[in-house]
Amino acid sequence: LRLKEEGIWTCGTIRSNRLRGCPLMSEQALKVSGRGTTDFRTTRARDIIAVAWYDNRRVTLTSTYLGVKPVPSIVHNYNMHMGGVDLNNMLSGLYRVSHKSRKWTKIIFFWVIATAATNGWLLYRREYELFSGKKSDSMDLLAFMTSISESLCLTNKALTPQRGRRRGRTVEEVAEPSTSTGARLMPPIVEDAQKDK
Repeated sequence: LRLKEEGIWTCGTIRSNRLRGCPLMSEQALKVSGRGTTDFRTTRARDIIAVAWYDNRRVTLTSTYLGVKPVPSIVHNYNMHMGGVDLNNMLSGLYRVSHKSRKWTKIIFFWVIATAATNGWLLYRREYELFSGKKSDSMDLLAFMTSISESLCLTNKALTPQRGRRRGRTVEEVAEPSTSTGARLMPPIVEDAQKDK
């Protein structure tokens, strides 16, 4: 209810023991009625709906913006968008950013970094496919996280060569005319770090 007051619409599963005072049909009664059976209750203000739906077992769903008509749209919408948390947990677990710590603030900090990196990769992949039309050419998650790490390591470091003569050269070597065309070989600079000042 608090999320709705803040303008955040919700749809998701809930444990049936969390709905005290909401008399939905039991799993046995839904099973007798058959697969696809639904039972629902709404609040007096009709701003929250709770639905008991029987598929292979009873599934209890709540929503602040969906209903059960025409066909339970709450069930269809949930099935269409489910798995986001599981996908994020799986991707975050592939290349862990976390470090062991006794401080809960560090644990949450590293979780936020891992979640931001995986969400950033999902957005990058979606946009890359949208603009290029190819999904296979995009960076994989490891390459994406490596490029983020390289960019962060190059932050606030001088990318221009230092002036003056190099150490280890004698005065005679410095006085000799240069045979090169004046072009210096520079290591490739990550474009993101180049614009980070």
